[in-house]
Amino acid sequence: MAVMALVIEDHPDARLALKTLLEEIGYGVWEAGDGESGIASATQNLPDVIILDLMLPDMAGVDVLRRLKSEERSKAIPVVVVSAISRSDVMREAVQAGASDYIVKPWSDNELETVLEWVLTRAGKDAPIRTTRGLGLTPNDFWQRDHPDGRRSQADEPY
Repeated sequence: MAVMALVIEDHPDARLALKTLLEEIGYGVWEAGDGESGIASATQNLPDVIILDLMLPDMAGVDVLRRLKSEERSKAIPVVVVSAISRSDVMREAVQAGASDYIVKPWSDNELETVLEWVLTRAGKDAPIRTTRGLGLTPNDFWQRDHPDGRRSQADEPY
């Protein structure tokens, strides 16, 4: 079964970009365009991770976060804030409200993938990992597999 992510983002283009990236990595994705529907989806569907924008049309994203963390069914779900707000006081408030991490828009695909892997691992869940950015290669493809004398090389070691 796929690792499920809920994207709570009101801007359709940003929501589509996040959904496309997450599906490319291997996540299943639910979407919500506002805070109330995001809270409802989170408590009903119980995603493995939530990606939350802070500027939503019906309520502040930090209030969504506080509600998610106060609900018994959703309080353990890791939440990664992805927002255009880069002020340190807002970042601090989000983390104090329960955000697992905070990424400033525009996000880097690599950063988002790494953060999601990290928060899911910290939550005791497996995260999908793309093979070397869509090239069909795995990390071991970049390592020397055999020494001239026949011994195995560092390819057998994770990096």
